[in-house]
Amino acid sequence: MAAAMQWVANFLISTTFPPILQYFGLGSAYGLYTVAAATSFFFILFFIKETKGIELEDM
Repeated sequence: MAAAMQWVANFLISTTFPPILQYFGLGSAYGLYTVAAATSFFFILFFIKETKGIELEDM
């Protein structure tokens, strides 16, 4: 599942980067991807619970 999502993410970035670069510039392209990464970081930080040290049966 993780590998499939990585392929999807790579495809999305590969197909969206050239048009964003052409129409908005390099700073906007990297800014968009930075915002997406920060959003996912905070989503994981606040909404995904920690599973370290918890048995699979206890989840």
